[in-house]
Amino acid sequence: MSQHKTPKEHLVPDQVNAAIVGALNNQRMQDEILQLTAQDTAFSNALEQVDKVREFIGNPNNILGSELTKHGEIAEQVDGVKYHITSLNPIRPANVADAWEAEALRSFEDHTVQEQLSLVQAADAPIHRYMAPLLVKEACMKCHAAQGYKIGQVRGGISISMSAEKALLVREQQRSRALFLYGAGALVIAVLLHLVAWRSRRHFVQLHEIALGQEHLIAERTQELTRTNASLSAEIAERLRKEEKIRESEARYRSVIETSQNAILIVSEPDFRIVFANEQAAIVMALPIAAIFGQRLIDYVHPVDRNIFQGYSRQWHLAASGLD
Repeated sequence: MSQHKTPKEHLVPDQVNAAIVGALNNQRMQDEILQLTAQDTAFSNALEQVDKVREFIGNPNNILGSELTKHGEIAEQVDGVKYHITSLNPIRPANVADAWEAEALRSFEDHTVQEQLSLVQAADAPIHRYMAPLLVKEACMKCHAAQGYKIGQVRGGISISMSAEKALLVREQQRSRALFLYGAGALVIAVLLHLVAWRSRRHFVQLHEIALGQEHLIAERTQELTRTNASLSAEIAERLRKEEKIRESEARYRSVIETSQNAILIVSEPDFRIVFANEQAAIVMALPIAAIFGQRLIDYVHPVDRNIFQGYSRQWHLAASGLD
């Protein structure tokens, strides 16, 4: 015998599958977030290094070695992050700005931007480039006063270069995973919609069958009620006809009794009280009809004949009760 699963039992596998897919998606998202967090951490460390370098070179007294090498000594590469101190008017050739740095420095001098961040396609790989301005301070005037700088002017900038391959790879992986998830989600949704449509259609068919069965049952019950109503109507009509005949018979009987020339009394048991008397009985008894009603018949029997009357009454009661 086939067993039909309840809607709750059908929902359990779907809920389990949805929970598994959700857990896998959450794990992928956590991995991507960790990779992006690592990139953000590296970039934040680079910015902290920029602030330290800007503070360091802001005071020439902190520079070790000769003044000819002070800015060149600072340029270095740590954990894939390259630092470069540059200027549009450098003292050392090593501090000459490239095209991107020169454009950023001119933007700083025009006060159009406070910092510059770009994704640049280098010869071998794409890189993230960041640059912040260095302003002339009083301690800088010992070396740069001859170049015509004034305190507060843009003396140069600190450039940071960092490989963007990992970030772009993460972005591509995210894009591929997103496309996969969207595709998988669309497929799952399509399958679920198909399943819902199939179940809805089956449920609709079952409801349609139930509705047809109910309509057939209602039609049968309606026919039965119609037949029953017809039978009751016939019985009621027959009863009305009989009652009419009885009324007609009573009317004829009453007419015969009331117009009879004989005195007629109708009594009720057990004490034979008078319940009806015709006009002739009232004449014989010399009493109005209203005075006769409710009286006992024995009260109108001569005392000499009352014993005989009572004997007949007992015999009548015994015969009526079936004891005779």
